[in-house]
Amino acid sequence: MLIGRQNIHNGGIGIVNEMQSGNICSNAISSFVVNEKNDLKFIFIKLSTPFVYKRIENFMGGTGQKELSENEWLKLEIKIPEKSEQKAISKILDTASSELKHYEEKLTNLKLQKKGMMQQLLTGKVRVKI
Repeated sequence: MLIGRQNIHNGGIGIVNEMQSGNICSNAISSFVVNEKNDLKFIFIKLSTPFVYKRIENFMGGTGQKELSENEWLKLEIKIPEKSEQKAISKILDTASSELKHYEEKLTNLKLQKKGMMQQLLTGKVRVKI
């Protein structure tokens, strides 16, 4: 998992696959390995929530861009449930995200259809009987 040490509230957290692991991208990014006691997706979701990253931001120092060093990251205490519960929560959230994505795609398609129909109606390509 990569975590941007500066301004975490801008979404500076990401999961890196094994092929990309070990590559260096910036000295302003910390790399962490989630141990076998935890579920990677859950940890990612937990750290990505505004409630958590706003709390973390309170520990950041600096006058310009706030930053939290790796040593400071390692001192943070973040409460998490047992791995089985983490996996269950991740599964529920994945299902909800998939459903939301499906409905967002459906809404986008309906908006495109509406736009096309409006263009046809306004250009006179489709006649409506009144």
